[in-house]
Amino acid sequence: MSGKKTFYECGTLKYTMPGLIVAIGLLMLGFFSFRFSSQMVSLVALRLKFLNASDTTVALIMSTIGSVFNMTVCPVVSFKSDRYRNRPFGLGRRNVFILGTLPMVCLGFLGFAFSGQLGNVLSGVLAPWAEFSPASLTVMIIGIVMVFYQFFYMFVASVIYYLYNDVIPARFLARAVGMVQVTGTAASTIFNLFLFKHGDVYFTEVLLLGAVVYFLGVGAMCLFLKEPVLPPLTDNEKRESRGIRGVWTFMKESFSHRYYWFFVWASTFWSAGIGGIGTFMVFFYMAMGMDLEAIGKLNGINGAVGMVIGMALATAGAFLIDRWHPVRTLIYANIMQFVFALFFAKWIFFTPSSDIIFIVILAGLIILTITTNIAGLAGMPMLIRTLPKSRFGQFCSANATVRSLVMMLLGLLLGVAIDVVRKLLGPGFDHYFVYRFIWVWRLIFSGLGIFFYFHTYKEYLRLGGELHYKAPAPWSPEKWETLDNTPSSGITCKMLRSGIFCWDALLVLYSGFTLWIAFYAEDIRFWGFVVPAMAVTLLVWFMLRRAICRRMPPAGERVYGGVLHHCALWIGAVQQVLLLGIGVVQTLMLFKKESLRVGGYIWIFEIIVLLATLLLLWVCNTIERTPAECNLPDESLS
Repeated sequence: MSGKKTFYECGTLKYTMPGLIVAIGLLMLGFFSFRFSSQMVSLVALRLKFLNASDTTVALIMSTIGSVFNMTVCPVVSFKSDRYRNRPFGLGRRNVFILGTLPMVCLGFLGFAFSGQLGNVLSGVLAPWAEFSPASLTVMIIGIVMVFYQFFYMFVASVIYYLYNDVIPARFLARAVGMVQVTGTAASTIFNLFLFKHGDVYFTEVLLLGAVVYFLGVGAMCLFLKEPVLPPLTDNEKRESRGIRGVWTFMKESFSHRYYWFFVWASTFWSAGIGGIGTFMVFFYMAMGMDLEAIGKLNGINGAVGMVIGMALATAGAFLIDRWHPVRTLIYANIMQFVFALFFAKWIFFTPSSDIIFIVILAGLIILTITTNIAGLAGMPMLIRTLPKSRFGQFCSANATVRSLVMMLLGLLLGVAIDVVRKLLGPGFDHYFVYRFIWVWRLIFSGLGIFFYFHTYKEYLRLGGELHYKAPAPWSPEKWETLDNTPSSGITCKMLRSGIFCWDALLVLYSGFTLWIAFYAEDIRFWGFVVPAMAVTLLVWFMLRRAICRRMPPAGERVYGGVLHHCALWIGAVQQVLLLGIGVVQTLMLFKKESLRVGGYIWIFEIIVLLATLLLLWVCNTIERTPAECNLPDESLS
């Protein structure tokens, strides 16, 4: 039996398997503490609402301030961390920024925790000169503390995710991302199940807990996680990274090619649609008749199930992402998430009983968690497969800069839009009803994100695709950087046929239930709405099916493009089967507790979601190229 050890290298780092496990464990500890503590700050929005702050004020404090620093602090820190070479106390180029700001981030938690007490004291001090209510002063103090907290928080948020690329060997990257994602889900689950419902009464204590967890967990990661030793910068690199010249270098390099621009706009609008409504989700739940205990239960159960889903996907994540390729996996997963804006938008028109609402929303969120986890697992490998390795942090921060600038403006616009829509609705509607319209916002901007993701994928294929992709790098003599183009498992006739079979069966089930509704409801109007909607959906599937079959590879052959990848069919089919289950249960419960008419009309929205999914898959099929069609023209890098 050989006693020879196997080593895994990442730069100058060399791990045995136990050492690699320790490194991933330290990342998990740091990210758990970072995510857990960040969840505490979400309670600030609730506190602002209880202090009667307007939606515009809530959006300003919770979204705009962070966006300003995200587009100013993050680029500078990322740019400098890429080029940082000093090693005080043995810290690497990322951990030195995280540990250096740790006391200030914790001080920010303390400021939030005691904002109410400070407001009361300040009101008494100012009483002889001016009358300010403690509530208004508390809102002002929270705004000031948010500025302080977000400034130093961005030092951490801008570099902590780069640790993957610096310390984890490439072959273990997806698994490391998956396990860290599980810890993040665990942090959210613990917060929602045990702390969220106490956020109003024990606001101070919960924020203090956040400070302690952040100090211990993030501090331990920084002290014990080793980073690689990097070669010193050349004189020219030092000169080009200083002062105004450094700003010009950042701009010139980061936005040097249209591929990078397509990706920036894709992630920007996607974040505006997905993340923009996050601040108001708790109020959406209230609009659906839930109290804080029900909301905490909803988020807690979703988090617990999501943690199980995340662990399952993390186990198989590396295998699936490597076989399917992270670029297309991310695109397909985001497409599947897009249709949930339609799924939740139906509550603008309908308000069933609270037990139906709770079950349907919880089930929808759990299904959404599947595609969210897939996209999360594919996200970092996708960046590493497409962005220049020598400028990885810089390009990530450039993306964040544009995204933050747009989200700062759109975050304010969303708050204003909610206030305007509330006025348009008038006093006849419940105060929280307006928050149902946030799904229209998500539909619009995540739709723009999908549009640019399509163009990102098309440009990726034009630059060589999974077999020959080269990252545009106009600063180098070659004008490009060669990256790891490990191919996927390819596309086979057998795999495609299995995906087509799944969708054939799925469409039969949808059609059967639709006809059952039309006959059972005994309402002729359903034949004018539900049945035609299903007929159009079947026609779209027939056309998509024929388009796929025309481009299907011969039996026994394996191709790397030119036709819709089978993973898109599988991911979509799994999601739609689960949505079918929700739709059937929802409709039957509505038939029993509400009316036949309501149940039948809500079913139309489920068909619309199905139709939207098929149309998006059709677009994916049209933009696929064969490896022979993927090229790297000289002018694309000039």
